[in-house]
Amino acid sequence: MKYINAFLLVAVVFVPVVNASTITCDLWQAAGMVNGANPTSGTFTNGDGVTFTVTVENTDGTDGIQVWADVIGGDQGNNTGSTGPDKRTDSGVVGNTSDDEGIRFTISATLDPGITLSSVSMTGISLNVWAVGSDTVDISDGSNTVNYPAAASNETFDYDNQMASLVPLSVASIGGVSDGSWQLVFTARDNTSGTFSAFSWDDIFLEYTLTIPPDTTPPTPNPMIFEYTPHVIDQGTIAMEAVQASDPSGVEYYFTCISGGGRDSGWQSEAVYIDTNLNPETEYTYTVKARDLSANQNITSESDPASAITPPIGNQLVNGDFEEGSAGQYGSVTIPGWTAFGVDGWIYNNAGQVLGTQSAKNWSQDTEVYQDIPVIPGHLYGIGAKLASFTDTMLVDRFSVVFAEWYNDSDMARRIEVNTVGMYVPADLYDIWYPIYFELKAPADANLLRIVFRIFDPEGGSPDGTANFDEFFVIRISCPGDLDGDCKVNLLDFEILASEWMTTYNTVDLSEMVDNWLNGLSFE
Repeated sequence: MKYINAFLLVAVVFVPVVNASTITCDLWQAAGMVNGANPTSGTFTNGDGVTFTVTVENTDGTDGIQVWADVIGGDQGNNTGSTGPDKRTDSGVVGNTSDDEGIRFTISATLDPGITLSSVSMTGISLNVWAVGSDTVDISDGSNTVNYPAAASNETFDYDNQMASLVPLSVASIGGVSDGSWQLVFTARDNTSGTFSAFSWDDIFLEYTLTIPPDTTPPTPNPMIFEYTPHVIDQGTIAMEAVQASDPSGVEYYFTCISGGGRDSGWQSEAVYIDTNLNPETEYTYTVKARDLSANQNITSESDPASAITPPIGNQLVNGDFEEGSAGQYGSVTIPGWTAFGVDGWIYNNAGQVLGTQSAKNWSQDTEVYQDIPVIPGHLYGIGAKLASFTDTMLVDRFSVVFAEWYNDSDMARRIEVNTVGMYVPADLYDIWYPIYFELKAPADANLLRIVFRIFDPEGGSPDGTANFDEFFVIRISCPGDLDGDCKVNLLDFEILASEWMTTYNTVDLSEMVDNWLNGLSFE
């Protein structure tokens, strides 16, 4: 006896539509074979909201699945005359059905919430029948019986032909949808002594129709939320990211610039949006929403607005892009504006690995390059650069790092504070320039900022590889309405505005000044 081995072939479903499933069962009955235990139920689904449960069991519930076959000496399938409990004896009397055994096939269905099973039918059975003489194989629905008195092979029987007299599978007769389940009983029956009948059962073909209610629920979360609010990543560039929205149909995102004159994203599949070519010293405010990909395209409410202010034009670093001066190794060439401590680096000009015509390239933590610029204590500065590592000399167990170090030029031996502006780590993609940007307020007693870049080797590694640096900039950020440059909008600024009223053109936007009025350090 072979056990049942069943599965459904997956079909792509657009509903309402007729769906087809094939339950493939490798199951056979032959002379005196005893299964010893009934096959258990199996569940089958196309992933469209309906689950069919199939159960196969012997009809009397006491022995393993058996069938009448090859009656010899009064014992089924046994030449020794054994009448043990694992065998069924047959008197050989024509028409004796008192100990006939068969297999019961039962099917039921359960549905996901909101889905309706509109129709279901069994359109075919692939059944092989072996019968000798007047011996038969029967199929019964509990009330009606179809009898096959002759041999057949690999035939598919359906309701419109051989099974027309059986009760068809329907929504009203399938368990989980209505009150009952639907079943067929297959029986191989000896009608004359010394002969046998048996069958082999393979594929069951189902067709069904589902009705799925329209999707009227927007994605979650609703309203949408920023994972990372708008922030400056380069001069003229603001990036933002929404939280990952969830919906069974899939989602799209729409970022809207509601002030400042930036661009909307349009509907896109990515949760990240970068707005470029923005004006300097301008506040840009954005919201984000999401919609699902169902036919209704349900849209969430907008997120709370969030803003970022682009830095002013005016790089305070000299030769931040390394275009001035000649290419060559540190120590053998002068890098205008920069000081190199150590010689393990180049001003690099290989095509494909520079921005412009030249960039800086380091390969040892024994070398760092820095530049000092004056700053105003308590003021806010935007610091940025671009970092990369290329596949020909990849970083291994190393970081390339940009630091901001704060000093008072009266005592350069004492570093007041150090901040990490950004870094490239080996987990980042190679052959890509990564923009880094950070906004820092100069400490109260700092009047000098040192921008430092170098390679850093973490402990425990085997460091190797090189890092490229380019497009450094440092800009002082001012708040709209901050006329005296103290990064506050207060009465001092009002005095300047009043003293110049109608006499000197001033670029301050009064509405922005009102927004920042007496709000302290608005850019911290």
